[in-house]
Amino acid sequence: MNILVIQSDAKLASLEKDYLKINGYQATIALHNKLYFDEADMRTCFSLEKTAYKLQTMEETRSVHYRAWGNSMINGVNMWWMLLSGNSTFHDPLIMGDIANMVKHEPEIIAADRRKTAEIAVLCDEESMHYVNAFHKQFHAYNREARERLAHIGSPIDFYLMSDMENAKMPDYKVYVFLNAFYITPEQRKVIHKKLARNKAVAVWCYGAGYLSPSGNSVKTMEQLTSFKFDKVGNMTKQLLTLKNRQHPFMRDTKTAGEEHFFAPGFSVRPEDGTTILGSFGKHNVLAVKETAFGTSVYTLIPPTPELLRSICRVKNIHLYNEENDVIRANRSMVMIHASNGGKKAINLLWNTNAKEVVSGKIYPAGKVVLDMKAGDTAIFIKQL
Repeated sequence: MNILVIQSDAKLASLEKDYLKINGYQATIALHNKLYFDEADMRTCFSLEKTAYKLQTMEETRSVHYRAWGNSMINGVNMWWMLLSGNSTFHDPLIMGDIANMVKHEPEIIAADRRKTAEIAVLCDEESMHYVNAFHKQFHAYNREARERLAHIGSPIDFYLMSDMENAKMPDYKVYVFLNAFYITPEQRKVIHKKLARNKAVAVWCYGAGYLSPSGNSVKTMEQLTSFKFDKVGNMTKQLLTLKNRQHPFMRDTKTAGEEHFFAPGFSVRPEDGTTILGSFGKHNVLAVKETAFGTSVYTLIPPTPELLRSICRVKNIHLYNEENDVIRANRSMVMIHASNGGKKAINLLWNTNAKEVVSGKIYPAGKVVLDMKAGDTAIFIKQL
């Protein structure tokens, strides 16, 4: 038996309230039948350490604990509590009461149908990481940061390594997001296109997708992978993204274009061969969509946003549990929401039965649940039979 132990410390909910390191490659782990333990090493509000992050309040501590536990329960993986600041930091009736509540619900959860409902696959390529380093923006923007950002789509996501595209047991998805497919061989390209063509999926290609290959560096290999034609741009200075073709359905949820970016090199899409330009940096086209032989191809120079993916979900009839940029986890019998900001939150449950909210113990009717939540709050719903 192979065992993976991956650390997943949860930082301050008040400072990084929607930060989830637990966006690891759990779909890959499940695909390869690995036993996985998520290490929950949060410093509670009772920690006396002053040189590192800690949870500031009891309310924050409880919410982050439920978030870590809910993520593990929904993804069907193991979790162990690491007492990072000592046993005493957990010695409180409320904290231990929450853990007792979790233990009480686990038999019901384990017996439930916890099969995945995700229809979006997000892929990160190990080989391509040899061509970037920690000083390159691309290392973070198209890897961990992108995975954290996409947790806010409102629909669950399965995270894979690129090599899993060759695995016959990998399910088919409606949408594939290729975060850093920079180095692609001709053999990989054939496998990817065959997989996409099975159900005419949407492929979202980021930055230099296909630019590197055994034959060297070329925009020609980018075209072969994505079907877009590109011009290489030596430098793209910081500037605002200008949105175009706002009537396109993939632009429905994108409201503003306030991010600035710098790229060296950058890539500009040529507006030809059925290509629709959705965004640009000045004269350079950096966001585009096109119908291809394998499905719908989307190119984005900048890291993909939750708003872009949410609009794609609408077109592909992918269920949105939430539409307000909160963190969502879900399977066939559970849904978790972690609030990114305060206000009323609508959670669109798929079930036709009542749902029990684990943290409060309340029972809610089937359909849409509306909660008043503060930033950093966590709610976990279990389908009632």
